[in-house]
Parts: sequence; C-alpha cells; structure tokens
Amino acid sequence: MRSGSFGVRPRSDPDVDIDALVVGAGPSGSVTARQLALSGWRVMLIDREPIGRDRVCGGFLGPEAHTLLERIGLRESLEHVPAGQLRGVTFSGPRVGPIEAPLPGPECRAVDRRLFDAWLCRQVEDAGAVVHHSAQLVDADRVPHGGWHTRIRINDVPRQVVARELIYATGRREQRVPRAQQAGLAYGCKTTYTAPAGAPGRVELHVVRAGHVGINPLVDGRMNVCLSVAYDRLHAARGDFDRLVATLADENPQLGTAIRGAKRLEPWYGCQAQPGDRPQFSRDGAWLVGDAVTMANTFIGGGLSLAMASAVLLARCLTDGAQVAEPRAITARRYEAQWQRQFGGACRFGQWLARCERAPWAAHLLLRLVACHAGLLRAMMRASRPATVSRELRD
Repeated sequence: MRSGSFGVRPRSDPDVDIDALVVGAGPSGSVTARQLALSGWRVMLIDREPIGRDRVCGGFLGPEAHTLLERIGLRESLEHVPAGQLRGVTFSGPRVGPIEAPLPGPECRAVDRRLFDAWLCRQVEDAGAVVHHSAQLVDADRVPHGGWHTRIRINDVPRQVVARELIYATGRREQRVPRAQQAGLAYGCKTTYTAPAGAPGRVELHVVRAGHVGINPLVDGRMNVCLSVAYDRLHAARGDFDRLVATLADENPQLGTAIRGAKRLEPWYGCQAQPGDRPQFSRDGAWLVGDAVTMANTFIGGGLSLAMASAVLLARCLTDGAQVAEPRAITARRYEAQWQRQFGGACRFGQWLARCERAPWAAHLLLRLVACHAGLLRAMMRASRPATVSRELRD
C-alpha cells in the first residue's frame, strides 16, 4: 500500500463506476479525494470552476497545518508552493494597540490560494484520482444498492456516473435569513494590495466596529486583505468596498497605517460569512466536509488547517468503515463524534469571539483585557485552533 494510505477499497460492485465522487476542489475536497485514492478507492474530484481560482481566504498556514501535511506525506512537496514567512502577529482595535505577540508555533506561512489549491489538485492526480474542473454536479439520486446515480456536466458535455459515496466539499452554507434580520449577517470579502516597502512578515488583525480586518503578507510584494463585517456596514457604504475600507481605517488608525500608500491590485471577492450555524455532517445521505459542515471563526488563521484535518478524518472514517463492512449509521456517528472532539471546542470558541465582535461593549472589554494581559492573546490563538494531530489522525 502506498505511503499515507490507511484503508482498503470497498468490495467490487459491477454496477458502480467509482467508489467516491467528491464535489468541490478546495483544500477539504482535495485532501479527502487524495486520502481515499491512496487507500485504493476509485475517486473522481470535480469543481465547477477552472483550477486555481481565488477564494475568500487569507491563506494562513499555521504550525498545525504543517504538522498535518507532514503526517499525510505532503510536507516536503509544499516547499514548491511560494509562501511568505510569518514571524508574529499584530493585534489592534479602536484606541487599543498595537499589541504584538509571537505566532502559535515556529512555522507559519501565508500562501496564495490559487497556487495552493492548484498544488493540492496535482497531489490528488498523483494519488490516482480523476480530477475534472469546469465540471458541475447537475443532480444525484440514491439507487437501491445504497450508492448514487449522478449526472455531471463536464465542459458542457453531460455524463452519468454511478458512485458508491457522494461527498460535498462545497464550502460554507448560505443561511436562509428573513429580510428583516439580514442586517445582522456577517459578510466576508478579500482582495490583494501592494505591500508597503520593508513591511515586516507579520499577520495583522485589526478590530473595527462589528467586524475585523486581517492582513497576510505574500511572497511577491503583495498582501492579502480580508474583511469580515456586519452586512449593514456594507449597505451603508452602498456596496463600495474601497469606501468601506477607508471608513474602517478612520475607526482604527492602526489599520490606516498598515494600508497607507498600498494600491489595490485585484477585484474584491465576497460571500456571506456568518459563522455559528449548527454543524451538519450529512445531507440526504451524502457526506459533508470542511466548511460544508460549519463555518469556523478561527482567530488568527486556522480555517485551512480545519478544512484539511476534517478531510483526513472523514477519509479515515470511510475507509475504516469499508474495511469491516460497518453499517453506514455507525460510520456517521463515529465521524460526528470524532469531529466534535477534535474541532468542536475551537469552533464554539470562535463563535463566542464572533458574538463579542458584534457587541461593541463586549469587543471593547475584550480589547482592553488583551491590552492589559499579553498572555491572553496567545491563549485566544491556542483556544481557537483545530486539534489536527489528535490520536485518530496519528494512528
């Protein structure tokens, strides 16, 4: 069995074309597909967009991500992905800061998601899976033997595929919120700016009213700038992100200093970004992984780590279940229980931080506490990070 594998392919069934169809070629989908393929499963990974598109993500890779990639045999190959080395964190708020602290581990990087996702897809193909971009799942129906009869459109060409397992790694779930309550939603957006000359290799988090702005320096003189703000703030700026950033920089002078003289290089990417929805591990019999389970509000990065670690966990549960012909319901309970044990605490802490951020008095109190107690910032970073090297992933 190849390095990194930890299971066996399900029993052969002449009516099944593939063992798993994974929808979504982000980090969670790619890692799920790769781990299953390394275990001998016949896997197809599809994504509706071309390879290497940008995402609403800062691109922070913390120490737990590097540890995870090493354990699944990808740490050495990661050196081929250009990345900005990060040495510390700068934290600020209106009338508070800047507060500086070391990052939670010796090795932290900022990556361009387009390059990182393309690299992961190459690892999926090297593992033996089939990857199709510009491919869309049209619909999927359960079939009597427990698999899925799917209809896919690949480069506008229809195709039918029968899969034993269907896995959605399609990112955050849009919340259905009444119009009267939509002002309370959070909205996430991201772009890149030129990085100021001589900018230190530090990740920055600047708190503003009902939101925050994160900055990650990249390797080529650019920096990722990510916003998470209450939707009513975007509405007040009439949908003009540049106008909104200028308003936020007036609120928090440290943010103004960080972007002074910087030039926006790319369009804004945006999406609904309200964390805190209840975790959901399957939908109509299909598995969910990554942000499709729930959207985490990790503090100083950690979303990529959680996405990849949860993918390794799902692949492990599926291959272990197939090895002993485990009933599906038992596999589902094991997946949920282990996910909650590894990631539930960090996600709940992140949700608590998000609620504090939306309440001005709570945000102000938390900022003052961090300013008075340097160790609190480090403790918050530790509490919000996923436990990616727990026993289930090591064994």
